[in-house]
Amino acid sequence: MGSLAGKVAIVTGASRGIGRAIALKLASNGASVVVNYVGNTDKAQEVVTEIQKLQVQAISVQADVSKVADIQNLFDQTIEKFGKVDILVNNAGITFYKLTTEVTEEDFDKIFAINPLLSL
Repeated sequence: MGSLAGKVAIVTGASRGIGRAIALKLASNGASVVVNYVGNTDKAQEVVTEIQKLQVQAISVQADVSKVADIQNLFDQTIEKFGKVDILVNNAGITFYKLTTEVTEEDFDKIFAINPLLSL
């Protein structure tokens, strides 16, 4: 088994793209993976299935990382299933393709809620 055997990872935004690739790489190194997604249950389950084919445990958990209650649920479900969290990859992110004059206050707040590194 890989160097991450026995470790538990949460990957946000893991149902597609970079997050999916990160989740699969962690699993290929032996980590159990929590595949976080916000909207596409089928895509998240596809990633879980791919990970399980590697003989590694995985679950999917729906959570909007801009909402504190959803984040708490994500961690609660992870700890309920695996007993701990060793690795957290904050991959989820959004962008809007609008003119600056068209960006609403709601758009602005959502970008900064999901992409927290932008607020540093």
